[in-house]
Amino acid sequence: MLRLRILAFLSLITLVSVAGASTLSAQSFLRGDGNGSGMVDIADAVFVLDYLFQSEPAECLDAIDTNDDGGIDIADGIALLDTLFGSGSIPAPFPSCGPDPTVDTLGCASSGSCVEPPTDLVYLVPMASYVVGTPIVPNSPTSSGGPVDLYTVSPLLPAGLTLDPVTGVISGTPIVASSMTDYAIVAQNSGGSAFTIVSIAVNVGAPELAANQFYEGPSLQTHRYGHTATTLADGRVLICGGSDENFLSSLDTCELFDQTLTATPVPDSLSGEFIDTDFAGDPIVMQQGSSVFHTATKLADGTVLLCGGTTDILGAETVDVASRFDPLTRTFTTIGALQASRFRHTATAMADGTVLIVGGQRAVVETIIDPNFPPGSPFFQFEITTFPSTNDIEKFNPLTNTFSTVRAELSTPRGRTSHTSTVIAGFDNTLGTADDLVITSGGVQTLGSIFAPQNKGPGAAGAALVHSAEFIDPALGFAGVLPGIDLDGRVRGSIVNLGDLGTTTWDGVDGLGNVLLAFGGDLDSPTCEMGVSSSELLVMTFSGFGPSSGLSAVAVSPDTAQQGAESALCSAGTGRALAGGVLLPNRRVRNGIASDGAWLFTAGGVTSIGPPDPINPCAVVDLVGCGDVVRGGSFFDPQYNAALAQPWDLDATRSPSNPTGVAGSWLTTDGAIPDDSLEGYGDGSPVVTLNAGRLLHTMSAIPGLDGVLGTAD
Repeated sequence: MLRLRILAFLSLITLVSVAGASTLSAQSFLRGDGNGSGMVDIADAVFVLDYLFQSEPAECLDAIDTNDDGGIDIADGIALLDTLFGSGSIPAPFPSCGPDPTVDTLGCASSGSCVEPPTDLVYLVPMASYVVGTPIVPNSPTSSGGPVDLYTVSPLLPAGLTLDPVTGVISGTPIVASSMTDYAIVAQNSGGSAFTIVSIAVNVGAPELAANQFYEGPSLQTHRYGHTATTLADGRVLICGGSDENFLSSLDTCELFDQTLTATPVPDSLSGEFIDTDFAGDPIVMQQGSSVFHTATKLADGTVLLCGGTTDILGAETVDVASRFDPLTRTFTTIGALQASRFRHTATAMADGTVLIVGGQRAVVETIIDPNFPPGSPFFQFEITTFPSTNDIEKFNPLTNTFSTVRAELSTPRGRTSHTSTVIAGFDNTLGTADDLVITSGGVQTLGSIFAPQNKGPGAAGAALVHSAEFIDPALGFAGVLPGIDLDGRVRGSIVNLGDLGTTTWDGVDGLGNVLLAFGGDLDSPTCEMGVSSSELLVMTFSGFGPSSGLSAVAVSPDTAQQGAESALCSAGTGRALAGGVLLPNRRVRNGIASDGAWLFTAGGVTSIGPPDPINPCAVVDLVGCGDVVRGGSFFDPQYNAALAQPWDLDATRSPSNPTGVAGSWLTTDGAIPDDSLEGYGDGSPVVTLNAGRLLHTMSAIPGLDGVLGTAD
């Protein structure tokens, strides 16, 4: 009866409508729920009347427009009652909330029963690395949609960090280190929720130390040299093998350098400790046994591949078993044998996760017949073991833990050993893609067969320095010599890709991933090490046509002015044998602009023969920071050219064969680092030196103040 009375009343009313600009409302509402109660009932029909005739305010006119005809009149009340008590139906959005699907002049400012859920939740810094004890910069969220009533996070944030439940801001000071972890943050209101992932790692940063000096760190658990050092993803360094007995024997143990720990007594560096046991307290032992001249390569999953090597420098055979080290458990797993056991090879990680193993020396058993003795005599026929260089290439597959022979071989007839290999970006100028190639340079090739050396010492009779560079295209299984390249001979040298920490020059030209620096090493003397003082840039370009995208190369000599100006101060011009180098990120002022880049750092090594010693002609002599053992350090900045009046002007040296214009200069560790001018370059400032000369050492990048590997500190 109520419905009939209302209908009768409504039939007497003159039509009233609302007009305005046509819009499409994005506000969520429930059609028919004019009073915002969250349900459609008889009270909403009364609300229509009150709105039309009693000036009742309404925040959502679209909700009152029950029949969705774009106006508010008696027909809306009738449509609502017909739905409640007859066979009528209300258009969308009904029976659940939603936006208006039709354009009209009404709109909806807000709907109490239909709150729009939050959407598009993001944080200013979605992946952050923080340092224990350092307050973080507050990390704030933004979102679309409806207002957020509550923020929650799962799992709990690292100790010391909090999430404000009202604002969603992450703030605080972390107090405990933790690995990179994903945290799900939910923003919600009565209409729904949105979530996003924020990844956070908390690192233990290095203590701040005064600049321009070397600091003595903690001692190794086992003294060693000729070992490998591999930087892990978390900034720890894996040290394996080597010798402590002039290479007459080798070590089978490994240890980890961990900067988050502090040795006792506390070293001058104020942080760091070497660990030589696994979590069970057992020594970390290489499964393949003791070894020198092996390789240790970090794989994409964070494990480390150890392969090849030999147990001494004399006549012991090569190590053919390989293994993988798991940093999470500090243990090794044996994975099988190389196709061809070898030592003094290179092992280069590729973009697809495989490892390319190139050259080296093998152990070969040869049968000798001496015609000076009659057949049947024990001296007529006997066997010897030789160690010739090889041109074999093989590939390690980490998914199957197997080695396979690559169809290609090095073009050097008898291969090469004690060489260097690294990846270049290829035609796409981007490191880490299927387009990457491998460049191999330096080293020596030995004589073959029975004339190959019968021990593994330097300066084998008949061995020849290799001056060419070769490229290997793993995708095509093809290798070839880089035409026109005649490099300075060097063995046990180093080669680095100057684009490993960024392939773009400071002025925005891409291509550093195809620029290599060869430096250091020696001349393979059989008596005394003689450091190679020169360094060379190898610049690759591509035409886009032909094998390996039309690869060609030129050699560029870096600025050498400082070699004469500061060689007496153990500068870059000093030849360094038996010393490594490490590429470090930096931030420098270039033409008035602070920009990120990278430079190479090297220190230590041996440079030349010292004063004659009747007992030991190779006596190591230290002459106040110089002499035979080099105590000073050097930086190579590829984008700074001291031969130019404007040292950052890469346009001055750009050409089709050297599109980046990189030539570079060596800088000494004298604390005077030149920027936009030559001030501080070659000015004779005292060189900061190592506390003691050293050689056969390794150099590794470790995290700085922020506890993060690969940043400018």
